[in-house]
This record gives sequence, C-alpha cells and structure tokens, in this order.
Amino acid sequence: MDGFLLPSMGSCSACRYYIGADLKKQDVIGHGKKKILLVFSDPKEWAASKYDVDDVFNKHHSINISEDCWVYYALRCWKEKSTPKSKHLDLCEPFLKKKIKELKPNLIIVFGERAFKSYTKDHGTVPWRGQYHWDRNICPDLANNCWVCFVQSPSRVLQDKIKTTELLWDQTLQDALAQASEPLPEYKPISECVVLYDTERAAIKFLKSVLKRRPKLTAFDYETSGLQPYVKGHFIRTCAISCSVNHSAAFELTPAIIPYLVKYLKDGQIKKIAQNMVYELIWSRVILRSDVKGLVFDPMLGTHVLDNRKSIGALGMTAFRLLGVDDLKGRANVERYLKSTGEFNTISKAPITPLLTYNALDSLYEHRAAKKQMDAINHVK
Repeated sequence: MDGFLLPSMGSCSACRYYIGADLKKQDVIGHGKKKILLVFSDPKEWAASKYDVDDVFNKHHSINISEDCWVYYALRCWKEKSTPKSKHLDLCEPFLKKKIKELKPNLIIVFGERAFKSYTKDHGTVPWRGQYHWDRNICPDLANNCWVCFVQSPSRVLQDKIKTTELLWDQTLQDALAQASEPLPEYKPISECVVLYDTERAAIKFLKSVLKRRPKLTAFDYETSGLQPYVKGHFIRTCAISCSVNHSAAFELTPAIIPYLVKYLKDGQIKKIAQNMVYELIWSRVILRSDVKGLVFDPMLGTHVLDNRKSIGALGMTAFRLLGVDDLKGRANVERYLKSTGEFNTISKAPITPLLTYNALDSLYEHRAAKKQMDAINHVK
C-alpha cells in the first residue's frame, strides 16, 4: 500500500530511500507492556544504542525494553553509504505520527536531533527552534495524551566523552521513567476559562469586581501598537487579566475604562504576574501614566531561573514545556497585525474578537506557567 499513499501522508514511493537500503521499512519492535515509546533517528542508531539505553533502564527502574517498551524511528530505512536528506525525513514523519496514535503511549522518549525534527514537525504552533532548546525536558503532550522527553542520542552523548553530559542524560531518563506514571496537567476547557468583554460597561463592571475582590494572584497582559511607546501615536488596544488558572478576561481599552485599569495597576494588595514584565511596566508608565504595584513574578525570568539556556523564554515554548499547550489558538492570524515593519504595527486593523482571544489566552497561560514555576522554585528552596 505504501506506493499508493500521497506524499503528504507518508509515501515510500515518493521517498525511494528504501531502494538498496541495508535495513528497509523497519516496523515497531517490543511489546510495550508499560506503554513507553522510544523514538530513534533510524534502525541503525537503535542497534548501536540499545545496550546503553537498556543499561540505564535496567539499572534504575528494572525495565526490560523488549517487554516493556516499543522502539520506532524517524526514518524507517538505513543505508551505510547514503545519508538521508530532509525530504526523506519529511516523507517518513507521517508514519511516526500514525504509530503514536495507534500505540497510545504514556511516555515518549525522543532521542537526538533527527527524531526531534520528525516528532515536532506539524505538531502545533510551538516555536520549536531546535533540539538544543528542549534537551533534557520532560513535557506534557496533551495532543497525544502522554509525556514526552527530549534527550540527545546515546551515540552523541558517548562520543563527547563528557562525564557531566552522561550523568545528565542518565538522570533525565530516570526522571522521565518516573514521570510516566504521573497525571498530565488538567484545567477547565478554554471555552469555560476565557471571557471577552465587548462593551465598556461590561469591562468596567469586571474591573470593579476585581478591585472589590482583590484576588490573591492575577496575571495581566497588553496588546499594543508597537514595541516601545515613546513616539507620539502609540496606544494600548487591549488588555487581559487572569484572576485564576481557570479564568481570563480581555477587553478593548478605551478612555472610560482606563481609570479603573489604573486603579488595578496601583493596588499593591493585588499581586500581579506579567511575562517580560518590563514591557508592561513601560507601557503602563508612558501610555497610562501609572506605576504598577504588586508585581511578584515574571514567567520569562522564571524560565531562565529553572533553565539558563538562551532563547527559551517565549510563551509558546513555556506553554508546551509546562502545560502541554501546542497551539495558542489562531496566533498566526493575529500576530501578523502585531509585527512592526517600522515604528508602528497594524494592530488597529486586527479583528477585535480574535485579538481579545489571543490576549486572554496569553494572560491565562502566563498565570498557569507562573504557578508551576513558583511551585518548582519554592520546592528547590
């Protein structure tokens, strides 16, 4: 049947890498009694790595790979005298996705860059960037209803001959196996969490209730006309405030609403979270002429406290790493209005409902991520 599949669905006839392959169209191996799926670059890498991986699994968790796990590949064929190209991985990737759906694992361990690229291709709108940014991370994958762990390939770890790298690799595999039995993050459905206020009256009523209730912890976020507010003409178009991990409200900012928002910002008893908080601070001071009191946590900084690698603080990355969210709902349709070609972007032309939804989800995920980071940091203490 492979020859009759469309290329976008996975097609051996379009790939043709199997022709003359030493190992050809290898299928999944193992019985998977503990529902653990190991994904390697290709069958040859698995053959070269199985004893090292088996040693770690047996040593710490008494897991027998052939009985307790499944093994599969980003590329099902291997040739000693030919290096696969990107198109070969792209054409084989649908087979991996199909296998994941069939097996329904509790834990997926992805070994190395090629397997990482195959696993993350067409997997939501997360800014994946590269395996380096995810190495040693154990993430909830809600789309596949399982945990996923990203690690370097065993051959790379052993080739480097750096003891610290080997120890970290070993520890990550131990942690992943332990995590497999833990429940995935669970929150109310987004439809029950997000509220969009389309009138001044409704937004003011909401802000008054926040000022009266003074929630213990909130997260707030702006969508603005550019990156910096110093040039005349800049404005904050929308604001979102999340009062719990299962609530976020967004509204368009108008002159009538601003005094109530300023009261919220100046109330130090209402503790506040903000992603890249210096951004919200600057826009509040310049556009709203208000300081912000009660700031307690920045999820972007929290990311770097827990992991000091560069370029990993984007909310899209944090949302998947901690919450399993691989699609922040229509971001591409809104983000094109937020990108600045000069001093100003085109946010004024953005449809209001998608923009409010985008804003509300940002504050909601910031709140959820911050809570998890704060718990982790306090646990370390």
